[in-house]
Amino acid sequence: MKLVKSYKPLLAWFLTLVLGLTAVAGISSKFEVDPKIASLLITNTVSVLLVGLMLIIYRTQRIYYINYVTYKEAAALVEEKRKQFAYQHLMAFVSSAILFGIYTPISIFFKIPMMLDVVVFAVLLVFTAIRTVPFSIKDK
Repeated sequence: MKLVKSYKPLLAWFLTLVLGLTAVAGISSKFEVDPKIASLLITNTVSVLLVGLMLIIYRTQRIYYINYVTYKEAAALVEEKRKQFAYQHLMAFVSSAILFGIYTPISIFFKIPMMLDVVVFAVLLVFTAIRTVPFSIKDK
């Protein structure tokens, strides 16, 4: 598959992110959802949407959406290498989403403070991002 430079899927994802978070916040407010639950809904929505972004990158092979890869570098790679690189990122974010999904009911059950939920989510995202740094498009 020839790689075509386009940012339309990324723009669509950003729009989905904004609309999704607005919807979750609006619904939470309308139904007077507990702030802790609303916070967990928002963080889980972000987590799922990040997996969605990685899935878009994997399916379209537009690995140049990932910060340190240029379009020129991505276009020079064979399809299999682009898919492998994108798959590594996808699995890192899927693992992160699963871990936070497991954490969520534990947090609710043990009444963990909402601020700690946000810290756990942020640390998990930072850890996931750092975990992807060694992934390389270069042959080893």
